[in-house]
Amino acid sequence: MAEKEQALEVDGVVTQALANTRFRVQITGGHVVNAHVAGRMRKNFIRIVPG
Repeated sequence: MAEKEQALEVDGVVTQALANTRFRVQITGGHVVNAHVAGRMRKNFIRIVPG
């Protein structure tokens, strides 16, 4: 079995909440990415709000 890939962590600000627990996030450096909730954050119903 192949080793699990390491995650890449960056800081950012949620700029927009989209459908199906997806978010538009502006990360440092000015790039904008689409992100989703997974793992413990989804399991424990942690709320994410823009800002």
